[in-house]
Order: sequence, then C-alpha cells, then structure tokens
Amino acid sequence: MVASGHVYRDYSTDEERAADKLASDRAKRAYRFRRKPYSDEEIAQFEAAGRTFALRFEVKPGRTLVLNDLIKAEVTFRPMRLATS
Repeated sequence: MVASGHVYRDYSTDEERAADKLASDRAKRAYRFRRKPYSDEEIAQFEAAGRTFALRFEVKPGRTLVLNDLIKAEVTFRPMRLATS
C-alpha cells in the first residue's frame, strides 16, 4: 500500500504531535493532524536511526470515504480539505 500511495510512513513523534495539539488549543482551533513535510534526507536519517513510524492513509481532497461500521452500518463522508498552515 505504501508503494501504491494509499498509505504513507509518518515519522512524527508523540512529542511533535502533542506540541501541534497544544498550539491548536492555545489558538482555540480544532486540532487536525497534518502530514509533516519531511525531506528525503530527513527520512533517510530517521530510517538509519531506526525511528519508528505509523502507517497512515493518504486521503486525497474531494474523495468520498465509505466505511462499514459494525454499529452504524455503512457510513459515507467527504473529508474536509485541510489547510497546510
């Protein structure tokens, strides 16, 4: 799925995400996870150091997502297009 672009490796740390959430809280806006724009060199350093990563789904803007929830059955929604700032 990584090779096809459906998921990507997220190397952000708990501390980085907590700092982002705190900044959102202080600005009184909802926290939205945003993909970190790491350079190829940074990614190579993370991998060489054995830094852990999470696999996250790449959701293209304008796409409709359909999830099969065990309680609600089929759930359909269009994710918001998130600003990068």
